[in-house]
Amino acid sequence: MQYNLSIQIIYLYLIFICNLFFGYGFQILNFFDIPLNYFFLIAGFFLFKINSSLLILKEVNLQIIVLIWIFYNFVKIIFGVNEYGLIAIRDASFSIDIFFLLISLKLFNMEDPVHEIRKLFKYCFIILIIFILAWFFKSFFRQFDIKVLSPTSQQSYLFFNFQTLSFLCAWFSFYLLTFENNKNFFSVVVFLLLTIFTLIIFQRRSIYLIYFSIFIFSLFYNPKSSLKLLAIILLGLLCLPLLNFANLIPEGYLGKADNIYFFIDHIKSIFSNNLLEYDNFKSTQGTAQIRIQWWNEIISTNFSNYFYLFFGREYGIPLTNFIGSKSIIIREPHNMYLTIFARTGIIGSLIYIILTIKLIKIWIKAFKLSKNKLFKNENKILIFLGIFIISIYSGCISDSMLTSNYYSIVFNISWSIIILVYLKLKNIKANENFTNS
Repeated sequence: MQYNLSIQIIYLYLIFICNLFFGYGFQILNFFDIPLNYFFLIAGFFLFKINSSLLILKEVNLQIIVLIWIFYNFVKIIFGVNEYGLIAIRDASFSIDIFFLLISLKLFNMEDPVHEIRKLFKYCFIILIIFILAWFFKSFFRQFDIKVLSPTSQQSYLFFNFQTLSFLCAWFSFYLLTFENNKNFFSVVVFLLLTIFTLIIFQRRSIYLIYFSIFIFSLFYNPKSSLKLLAIILLGLLCLPLLNFANLIPEGYLGKADNIYFFIDHIKSIFSNNLLEYDNFKSTQGTAQIRIQWWNEIISTNFSNYFYLFFGREYGIPLTNFIGSKSIIIREPHNMYLTIFARTGIIGSLIYIILTIKLIKIWIKAFKLSKNKLFKNENKILIFLGIFIISIYSGCISDSMLTSNYYSIVFNISWSIIILVYLKLKNIKANENFTNS
């Protein structure tokens, strides 16, 4: 049993941490044009009995909808590969990656998955701090890094591409606040530092949206603490001129974020080009307008063809005709919900919506059960994963995030953890009721 468990833990840590931190470089790492992630997927089928995973899904009323989603997309993938080749599998990755949910249901101890999950998050937090330090010296570390090439000729550093760093900083800014029993000064400082770091360095509207979404949802959970965190962020942003005066603000992606109006104007640049103070906003305004154009074209195309409307376009067809840098076709419209609609039509979208609603209901049920003081660890895990899930769902508005394996795989593993935590709490509750009856 110990031998099998060690294989499960090694598999979990490799697939979770490598995708989370190595991001795009790990996604395109391939052998014989087959991504390494799918070697992990194949290995998972052989190493772990996923037939019992289907029984777990049946217990939480997910088995039928998951199988329908898999079968529906399997048929589309077959036709797509036959017509367009292996590129169809790349386009269908967001549907294929649900198999990682099935596999990861077998990676944890069903009786008590909490201990291993806590350890996994702790290691991720430590690695994140190391990665942030490495970011400041990225030119040095990239001298020793490996460059990988995708089958479509896209290139990336394997280890130090920092593709996911902004997202990880936003997510793990809540780590100590969630898991520390006493919300001490250090936890608040770490939250503020990670938040300010990702805002002033990466300057992405998707990150603003993620923080906004987390704040809105947290108001329902703990309004008092949410307002305190908002006040802390605003205070940190108001202190930017002082940090700039002390020359402590590095140059960001679009320029130096030396005051709070930088972020206000960045958001306003979506709607106005009269922001002469920040010339670099013109490029981000252009990308926003291009995305809106893509979205309109996708909706028009799908509604102009009954087959596309109900079943979606074939996997293998680019959803946009935009040519990016290095003559690479931008295949997705930077909106995951439109990607799902474009690829699977109304029928596929309805299946996905039902699946999503069922998963969210499981989280809600688990969270309610975890409010018992005996389940503090379970409650913290659910809150922390809830922040991740909200971040993904909100990020999908401005990006087709789940077409990136490094997000999609971790997303599916996270849902498997939520399911296992729910089942543990549900079984304990059932045993208590039986004992009291």
